[in-house]
Amino acid sequence: MPELPEAEHARARIEGWLGGRTLTDARAIDGLVVRDVGGRAMSPAAFRAALVGARAVEVRRRGKRLVVDLEGGRALGLTLGMSGKPVLLELGACDSLAEGATLPAHVRWAIAAGTRAGALVDLRRLSRATVGDTADVERFLGL
Repeated sequence: MPELPEAEHARARIEGWLGGRTLTDARAIDGLVVRDVGGRAMSPAAFRAALVGARAVEVRRRGKRLVVDLEGGRALGLTLGMSGKPVLLELGACDSLAEGATLPAHVRWAIAAGTRAGALVDLRRLSRATVGDTADVERFLGL
């Protein structure tokens, strides 16, 4: 599990790519990491549909968990696990998160907001991400 400084650094990075922007693309790569609020694997199509077109209002940290509040009472919830790290993607990768796009090794999900895109790299697959109503996401994260 990351320590609080690492969790705050991750929050600030994600705020830098998503804060105040409308999400233009999303790609779930690993069903073990990307879950629905019931804990089941979330399909890539459902992950994309839940995020694309939403505007990220705020990125907040509660302990070692992160919540990206979206307009309309929805949220993206994240736990980093022991080895999860948010990374900014190279500009070439920002052009498309389509199925054929090349992403760095061990990327578990990626989200684009205009010309910025970021991803979660997690070698051990211990991180988790979910999207849903804010109350359900907070419950999933144990907040």
